[in-house]
Amino acid sequence: MGTTWQEVHIEAPVEKVFAFFADPNNFNQLEGRGGDYVDVVVTPQGVGTHYRMVSRMAGVEVDIDGRYTEVVPNRRIVDDTRGSLAGDVLGGSFTYRFEPEGTGTRVVFDHTHPGVVSRLPLLGHVIETQLAHSNQPVMDELKALLERWARDAP
Repeated sequence: MGTTWQEVHIEAPVEKVFAFFADPNNFNQLEGRGGDYVDVVVTPQGVGTHYRMVSRMAGVEVDIDGRYTEVVPNRRIVDDTRGSLAGDVLGGSFTYRFEPEGTGTRVVFDHTHPGVVSRLPLLGHVIETQLAHSNQPVMDELKALLERWARDAP
């Protein structure tokens, strides 16, 4: 099992940053999101919120199902995913942690993924490195989007 980890500081209050992540529909605002979030159902308590993300990788349609299995308001969201074809690489568990930092919020992303990473450690390392590198533009876009969103949101 492998884990990739990233973090970003967002100049916005924890409550607003958390509210963005609590609704997977908001990820459709990101250009570099990797797919379209569809069939989103947001539950009032957060746990049980679920969605499908549909995308194309190397010309093959990939369908990923996500479900929030743990939600601690303004602190943490755990998103467990399963994917067709990509389950070994993109599936797994995503944990988003929200921590007050100065006048903003530090968001820490942990992605634990099983499958090919544990069966083929060298390939898993290459995949983890590539995911971390390719995610940086998405992280930069997420930061800019959330800072605009927090300014404009009521």
